[in-house]
Amino acid sequence: GGNRESATPKFNSERDNPGRTVSVLCSAAAYNTAVLAAYLFFRVRTNDHLVSNVFASGFMSTESAGAAWRFLAANGRRLLEMSLPRGPEWDLSTMSWALPFVGLGLVWLLARPATRLVGLAVGGIYAAFVTASALYVYPLGTGRPDIFAFPVAICLLCAGIHCATAALPKGACFRLFAGLTLAAVAVMHPRQVEYRARNDSRLIDHLEERVQPDDGLILTWPAAFLTAFYGQIPFEVTAYGEAPLGARVTIVRDRTLHMPAGRDDVTWRAGTAGVEQFLDDSRPGRIWFVAYHAFPGSREDVRLSLEAAGYTVQEATSASRGALYLALAAAETRP
Repeated sequence: GGNRESATPKFNSERDNPGRTVSVLCSAAAYNTAVLAAYLFFRVRTNDHLVSNVFASGFMSTESAGAAWRFLAANGRRLLEMSLPRGPEWDLSTMSWALPFVGLGLVWLLARPATRLVGLAVGGIYAAFVTASALYVYPLGTGRPDIFAFPVAICLLCAGIHCATAALPKGACFRLFAGLTLAAVAVMHPRQVEYRARNDSRLIDHLEERVQPDDGLILTWPAAFLTAFYGQIPFEVTAYGEAPLGARVTIVRDRTLHMPAGRDDVTWRAGTAGVEQFLDDSRPGRIWFVAYHAFPGSREDVRLSLEAAGYTVQEATSASRGALYLALAAAETRP
């Protein structure tokens, strides 16, 4: 017999293949469901205090297209500029020359078939930043969180320089010069990382070497975290939605006062009132005050409260972001 076409139909396009269409739709639905679940997971665990106060400027307004555009023009530019290497001054405007190269780098990656996948990935990262900002999950352009964009911006800057010099007769030489210049700037004027100069553990080391069970202990809100991290004193961690970190650390020992969180006058008036109540309830001969991350006015308020109660207050030691004070009653001596 002659050749006969198979009775089974052949599908030569996605239009003729309903099974493939269903597969694509199911995959898209599963992906979007996963994104929605991730959003709900992070949104429920987003601290309301951070959203409404600390990082409020980093969330994109969706009330109008104009408001969204103004936000992206300001915070999006700040996100890019903070991610680029720069000279000795902390002036983001000095990096405006690099922004066209960043945009050119993204266009160049998307235009070339060989790098299009990388361009889509890079663009997807920035799109995720913007989307998360609109959903009040990720504060865009606010400083420390933008470190995640650093390697992406460097990639785009290099790609933009490569694109701009590709048509030059000696483009490789120009790219080498640009690379050496940026490397020289990074070496001669390295970005200062403030954590290198931190020595806050000395406050807790000094405290634990000298504190006695009968001594009183007053801790600012961040000092409780510091004591728990560096010290050996037992502590508890409980959820607390009003705190910046969404949690509260409590040092488990007698004669210990935890100051309230906040840097406003109302909070510290309540804190000094707590000091007076603490002295009324328990009047130890010696009181240690860990003034970590406490602005000068708050330290002075606690000092005045202790001195008004008859204590002599002296600074025992200090660190880069705080100090340890010792308050002595009239009959006590310094250890």
